[in-house]
Formats: sequence, structure tokens, C-alpha cells
Amino acid sequence: MARPPSSSANIRQVSRLAGVSATTVSRVLSNSPIPTDATRKVVMEAARKLGYRPDPVLSAAFRRPRSSHAPVTRETRVIGYLATSNIHESQAHSDRYYSDTLMGFHSVLKANRYHMLWDICELGQTQIPDIVAEHRVDGLLMQTNVSPGLRQLLTQQLPVVFIDRAYADQPTDCVLMNFDRAAHDQLTMLWNLGHRRIACFTDSTDSYYNGAIRRAHRNFFMDRDLDVPCQDLNQPVDINPATDAQVMQDYFHRLLHSPSRPTAVLVMYGYALSLLELAEQQGVPIPQRLSVAGVNEMHQSQGTRLGLTTYSMPMGDIGAAAAELLLERIKFPGRPPKRILIEGQPLIRTSCGPTPSSDNTPPENAPPAFTLSPKETIT
Repeated sequence: MARPPSSSANIRQVSRLAGVSATTVSRVLSNSPIPTDATRKVVMEAARKLGYRPDPVLSAAFRRPRSSHAPVTRETRVIGYLATSNIHESQAHSDRYYSDTLMGFHSVLKANRYHMLWDICELGQTQIPDIVAEHRVDGLLMQTNVSPGLRQLLTQQLPVVFIDRAYADQPTDCVLMNFDRAAHDQLTMLWNLGHRRIACFTDSTDSYYNGAIRRAHRNFFMDRDLDVPCQDLNQPVDINPATDAQVMQDYFHRLLHSPSRPTAVLVMYGYALSLLELAEQQGVPIPQRLSVAGVNEMHQSQGTRLGLTTYSMPMGDIGAAAAELLLERIKFPGRPPKRILIEGQPLIRTSCGPTPSSDNTPPENAPPAFTLSPKETIT
């Protein structure tokens, strides 16, 4: 006797009973032409025995034609948002990185009568997220790095916009912070304070943004026909949450004892706060001995006596731009990929000051200040 319909039955239970993958179940339920008739029969029988019924928002998926050439049309008016589990830590610390992004999404999606589903998708993930496998969404906003294979699959199945990441092997719609401009502005500020020996700290985990900072640092000095300073301190550092404390201590030690004797350092993300904490613990006067300039204020400058001079990125604008770009992609699926660069603003605090008097030289060839525009689009 078949079970009565159950709201607790789900697509994974159907896949286990049928002895196939959740992806295969999803394809059967969405009338994909890929599964064989025999597989289709097994899956439908398993769904019947479990009393599985799709969420009402998915009902339109059953009406999609079984043709690989048929376009996927908007059916659910729901947009998916994929982020890592770091979003939970961000909320616990009142970090505005994710919360402002979400508010940006909300403002645009609500105005266009769309809803949003949020799912966790960890770095390097290979498994199709449930909200995609179960056909719950019309498109994806992605603020995470998945495996290349999954990335290719998702962009083939759905309209996708990436946030904070771009891929050399795959032109896609993306919204990015203009880190080239941010790093250049921070270097200009340090240069105008008299600093010439400026080190650059980046990590090896994110090639796009870290690469932008290293490129800006290199070009800043090459444009002035100068050798790039502090070469021994500028190589990307291998770092992860399990090792970051020791890695930062080692880097700080090298910074203080380097033959190049930097008077300032440009630092990626929250690592700048780690340097300020280490300096305070070891009695190194900031900025009298060393100026520290951050790029992108992902975390509030808390836990240290000094305020971090950094760069503020308007995450709400980034979220809104990403949502607008995704709705445009849904409406015009054949258009070329777009890359939108969002500008930020410097936050001048107390972690940067004039170069130490023994190293002070008058600023020369100082470039003019920039007039920042809120958004730049590159097609």
C-alpha cells in the first residue's frame, strides 16, 4: 500500500529508494530527455511509494518540455543565493559584508516582484545545491567559489551572476570591487606621506583580488621608473583559518627584520587587523615605526587600540548591481557577459602616518587625487 502524501519526503529520499542520484531524480521530475524510460519508471515508482510531492513552487517544472533545446523560462520568480557558511560568522559579529549585500539584493528583487532562497555552498563544493537540483530557482547569485566542474554545470543550467570573483577560464556575469583602484589610492596616500619602501601582503587563496593588489603595487612603482621595493615580503602567502595566526606572526617577524626595512605595508582583507594586534602585543609603535593600510574593510576595526586606515566598499551597491545584472540575464539570455566594477572610498584613520624622520624624503611626482565614480561597467 502506498504511503499517504508526506510533506517530509524529499528528493534525496526518492533517490535512495530508486537507487539513483538526486540529480537523476531531478532530471526525471523536470522531464529532462536524459534519463532512459526504465530509469524514469523506477524514479516515478519510488516517488509514488514515498508519497513525494514537489513543492508548489516547483509545479511549473513538470510542464517544461522534454527537449534539450527548449529554453528554460522563468517559472518560480525565485532567485537563489549561494554563500559559504562564513555568512553565519559574519552575522554573529555584526559584520556588514554579507548583511549589506543581502539588503542590496532585497531592494532590487522586491521591486521586481521576485523572492530569494538562500543556500550554503562551501568552497570547492562539487555537489549540486538542493535549490538547483529541485528546480526551485530561476537564477543564481553566487558569493562562493565552487569546483570548476560544478561552476560550468550551474552556468549551463541557469542564469548566474558571480559576486567578488571572476574566472579567467570562463567569461561570466560578475560584480567586482575595483581593487586595482583601491590599492592604487592607498599607495598614493602612503606615497604622499613620504613612504617609499612599501611592502605588499596578499594570500594565495584568491587569484583575482590578491592579483589585483599585487599588480597595482608593482605598477605603481614601475610607472615611476622605480624598482619594486620589499621584494622579499611581496610574495603571496599560503594561509588558511587553521594556520593564519602562526603565518601572520612569521610575516610580522620578517617585516620587522627585513633588509629592505619597509616603513609601510599594504595588506589584504582582515590581515591588516592581525598586524595591528601583533604590533600592539610586541610594543611596535604604529604608525611611528610602521604604517599599515588595508584594502577592503570586511570587518570592523575592533579589538585594537588603533583605527585601521582602509578602504570601504559599498556592499549594498554591489548586491543591488548583482541582482539587476541577474534579472537582465534572465530577460536577455543571449547577451554577452558583463563585468561591473564598483568603486569604494578610503577611510583615513590612525594606522598610517608620515614616514619616520630618518627615512623622510619630500613627496615627488605625487599623482593627483582621483574623482571616484560609483560604478563602472565593462562589457
